[in-house]
Amino acid sequence: VVFDALEAAKKRKADFLIIDTAGRIQTKSNLMEELKKIRRVIGRSEIEPQVLLVLDATSPGTAQDSKICRMVADAGKACMLLLNKWDVASRGIKQKELFNELSRQLPFMSYAEPMTCCALSGYNLKDLIPKVLELAEQLDLEYPTALVNRVVSDAALRLPPPRASRGVFKIYYALCTNNRPPTFL
Repeated sequence: VVFDALEAAKKRKADFLIIDTAGRIQTKSNLMEELKKIRRVIGRSEIEPQVLLVLDATSPGTAQDSKICRMVADAGKACMLLLNKWDVASRGIKQKELFNELSRQLPFMSYAEPMTCCALSGYNLKDLIPKVLELAEQLDLEYPTALVNRVVSDAALRLPPPRASRGVFKIYYALCTNNRPPTFL
């Protein structure tokens, strides 16, 4: 299944750099060193700034998961959360409950789309590459200044800025200065 997905990606002229860090953090003694290595790996995703973070569906949102997710969020990377071992986890929890628990444990990753899978059986893996490619397309969206100004103007009407002691806070215009990650000025 994965081979077919990679072939589909080749046809779409998509390049992937896959760096596997799974199973490396085993003991507290090497935790800091491994976190430094993971930080460097996250930094390597500059060309296509997205991270596919694989978590254990039987125990998502651990302290180590939280540290790694925080690094991804702080680096401004687009991210998709892949919850592996769904075959085992699904016996005790529904998918919606799992996603709710994950958003409770990792609230700063609310922008990352979660997806369940099972590497052993291949469950949901055929949908992985298309979802990653969809995420890449979202990163290429451009935000015209006129649209950004309309959104900011509408937001200011709904929730006016605070009044300053010397007058009214005025927003003249807004624009998107970067789309990877989306940055507005």
